[in-house]
Amino acid sequence: MRTGSTGPGVTGGHDGRVTPVGRLLRRLSLDELPQLWNVLRGDMTLAGPRPEVPGLAGRYPPSCRWVFAHRPGLTGPCQLRSRAYAADLDGRADPERHYLTVQVPERTGLDAVFLHEATVREVLRLTGRTVLYVLASPFDRGACEGGGA
Repeated sequence: MRTGSTGPGVTGGHDGRVTPVGRLLRRLSLDELPQLWNVLRGDMTLAGPRPEVPGLAGRYPPSCRWVFAHRPGLTGPCQLRSRAYAADLDGRADPERHYLTVQVPERTGLDAVFLHEATVREVLRLTGRTVLYVLASPFDRGACEGGGA
């Protein structure tokens, strides 16, 4: 992100605050690599709900706050939709409102299904799908340039 830039707490696919280098890092999902350290330390799991920015977490709808009782994951069902979520924020007058009222309930619904079915097999399946998603991103011309939501 550009130094001193202001804007919503969520980043759309074509957010002007993202630098060209940042856009490339996000497109290749290299911005997620530091979180591997958090997985190794035990602060995060390999698969689970995505961590949230504290300012947005405090504004989650009450019916969705249950997700914070679970350890966040490096990947999960929402990560496989991150480009679509980011693109969905583009052009919205209030992208944070859309994120909190539309995307957060959808994302926590996906997390609930995953957590209910969380087995070693499901974690490995999600991890494998995430690797394919990341490897395909440089070649996906239809994908937005931003990466995660």
